[in-house]
Amino acid sequence: MLDTTTVSEKTGKWTAALTPGAVILFDFPSDTADGETKKRPCLVIETGRAGDDRFVEIAYGTSSKSAANAGLEIHVRTAAGMRSAGLERATRFVLRRRVIVTTDSPRIAHSSTHRSPVIGRLDAAAMARLAALRGRLWEEKMLAATRRYERRSVTEGGVPVVWRSTRRPLIPAPSFSR
Repeated sequence: MLDTTTVSEKTGKWTAALTPGAVILFDFPSDTADGETKKRPCLVIETGRAGDDRFVEIAYGTSSKSAANAGLEIHVRTAAGMRSAGLERATRFVLRRRVIVTTDSPRIAHSSTHRSPVIGRLDAAAMARLAALRGRLWEEKMLAATRRYERRSVTEGGVPVVWRSTRRPLIPAPSFSR
């Protein structure tokens, strides 16, 4: 009858200190057709709340040196940087591959050596790069929102205007063949 909220031991205290720049373990979805997941380090980009739920936006981390998933990257290569982030090898975080999840998601994996999913934090140099990339991501989001607003604009007479794509006509063109 009465709703009560309890903080589970699994999502307890570590979520309160979760901020951008933290490195957590997460079963990130793979690009393969079978949909397998792989526990990997992921970088916290943003945190937020909606009601009682807490959300984090995280970026994919990989030790692969291939050009796949390139763009908006933060590289952690130095020994001090890897130690600070709790990484065993050089890693790049790809901000083009990111997801938003709740902090009580079952895909957030607890480390065997830590009491929480948080395994480390970025060092100062990587944090500066993260700040620059967060600004760029924010700018891209605002530009997209502005474009959406302009496309759904209202004329001076108060009539809404919805722009249609010119790729496909609304009415099929008649075919004239002999």
